[in-house]
Amino acid sequence: MPTTPTRGSSGFSLVEVMVVIIIIAIAGGFAVSRMLVSYGRPTQVDRSAKELVGNLRLARMQAISHDAHYRVVTGTSTYQIQRLTFDPATSTWTNAGTDVRTVSLPRPLVFSGASPTNSDVEFDARGLLVQPASTATFNLQDSAVSAARAVQVRLSGQIVPPAVGTVY
Repeated sequence: MPTTPTRGSSGFSLVEVMVVIIIIAIAGGFAVSRMLVSYGRPTQVDRSAKELVGNLRLARMQAISHDAHYRVVTGTSTYQIQRLTFDPATSTWTNAGTDVRTVSLPRPLVFSGASPTNSDVEFDARGLLVQPASTATFNLQDSAVSAARAVQVRLSGQIVPPAVGTVY
């Protein structure tokens, strides 16, 4: 004969189980949103660093294909690609006010760590680095969290992206 549960038997009611599931869902929602904030910004730094690498490659290829000098000039949160013209009177390459592209970094990204003369680069018609006379470094930093990436340009014109260290 089957036994019937008595009034004092142990177990959880449907209401109690639903309350626990709701509490776990709320706590999980907070955890996911915190992870998105902490992991979302470094990917923004990575994305901007990759875009910078692409624009540096563009400036180098433009210099080679147009047989001219191209310069990438940085500000605090922007950078410009400029086409330079040769001035025969002074035998120098000067900016004729021809900006090929101006890029604004998404907030809160900024260039930091290096002096502007170290991070501004100029490519000649062979794609080689003219200025500065050594490896140039562009330091991208997220001012809200501690995420930073460095992009280097070697004297040979090779651009070294942040993470992997592969030469493009």
